[in-house]
Order: sequence, then structure tokens, then C-alpha cells
Amino acid sequence: LAGFDLILVPGGFSHGDYLRAGALAARSPVVNALCEVAGRGVLVLGICNGF
Repeated sequence: LAGFDLILVPGGFSHGDYLRAGALAARSPVVNALCEVAGRGVLVLGICNGF
């Protein structure tokens, strides 16, 4: 992710349509990488599934 100027994360059901799906996604290894690059000023845009 270090070479990107903008990261777009498409929405959808990362862990199905279940309660606490966001909590499960937050523990995903990619979230740490996204937080790291966002902390360096890289723009990160996340699109929700519309609910």
C-alpha cells in the first residue's frame, strides 16, 4: 500500500449480514495497513453497502 496516493475500499458484506460484522472486519490485518498509510496522509475512501 506504500506506493499509492489514494486507496478506495469498496463496500459490501465483508463478513455477511450479521451483527458485529464491522467488529470482525476491524480485526482484519488489512485494517492495520490502512490505518498506517492513512496516518502518513494517504487518502482512504471507504464506500458503504448502502444500509
